[in-house]
Amino acid sequence: MTTILPQTTRKALEAITMISNDLVDAIEHETNMVAMNEGMSFVEASKVKTFRNGVYQKAAKEFMARQDEFKAHGGDLLEKCIDAQKRLGEVAKINFEILEPMTRKDEKQAPIATDTNIAKEG
Repeated sequence: MTTILPQTTRKALEAITMISNDLVDAIEHETNMVAMNEGMSFVEASKVKTFRNGVYQKAAKEFMARQDEFKAHGGDLLEKCIDAQKRLGEVAKINFEILEPMTRKDEKQAPIATDTNIAKEG
């Protein structure tokens, strides 16, 4: 299994913080594209956000498996990591609040599910 986080505690904390900040940047960019009504830029921003979210999810799973190690390390790097997680939560919430009404609108306009559509999704 390929891992995202380096083996050393310090490098892993630096990596998860960087990954979190990259995802924050992607979320903020996507949110800005919605606010500016930039349709094509929004689509590209969403793709970047989705990719970075996938990397983040894998790294977060690794982080959780090693959380005792990181807590024991403590220090400034751990604080930066915690701050990055808080910022990620804040921007993700704002992004969701902006995108959620769009999603509901799209669901209302979505075609009725057919066996063919269900087979494609499943």
